[in-house]
Amino acid sequence: MKVVILTTLRTGRVEGLEAAVARWVAAGDHVALITLHDQGLAPQNLVELVVLGAPSTGARLGVIGRALVRLYPGSLARQLHRKLQASKSAQTAIKSADILVAADTPAITTLWKNSRKRPDLPHISGLAAALQLSQG
Repeated sequence: MKVVILTTLRTGRVEGLEAAVARWVAAGDHVALITLHDQGLAPQNLVELVVLGAPSTGARLGVIGRALVRLYPGSLARQLHRKLQASKSAQTAIKSADILVAADTPAITTLWKNSRKRPDLPHISGLAAALQLSQG
């Protein structure tokens, strides 16, 4: 089975990400991680890593900069969705997936948008729920 995980955060900020990847790999599943940040997971645990590029936060410009980023290029969810649509390697990973998992809150919006295009593919919010479905 091929599991694709979407996230906007770094490894340390997503609770249970490394343990979930280790459990899937131990079960013989193919795990792909699509993210905005380089996660730094050990290569033996992760089969495929697609880094879309760091998001724009506008933090260096203060309150005004953060407010402008909410309009253009948009929230983290919107940035993830746009970068996902522009990446051919990410699109290939999603098209071959058996389960698509959102590991954090901004990725849920992208998951929902993708579920409208592919209703036959299980779209799961949360790593614990995805582990239960795939190994339960």
